[in-house]
Amino acid sequence: MVDRARYLKAICTALKRSLVVALLWPRQYGKTTLARQILSADSVNYFDLEDPAVAAVLEQPMTALKASAVHRGGLEADLADLRAPGRL
Repeated sequence: MVDRARYLKAICTALKRSLVVALLWPRQYGKTTLARQILSADSVNYFDLEDPAVAAVLEQPMTALKASAVHRGGLEADLADLRAPGRL
């Protein structure tokens, strides 16, 4: 059984230190489930690297990241949502 609460806490702590946190565990371990508990799949800060469309956009990572952040609200909106009472 995966200790999701422990991993969620570790991920949130890592997000306070760094703007990028990669979830690198074996297949079928629950990475997507954990990520979606923190960010919605349509968040500007959520990148599913198994999605060919996302992978193609990230061929030019700085351009993709800057365009997404400006267009959709950026990291501050997601961090504000994480800080909402009762969120985690």
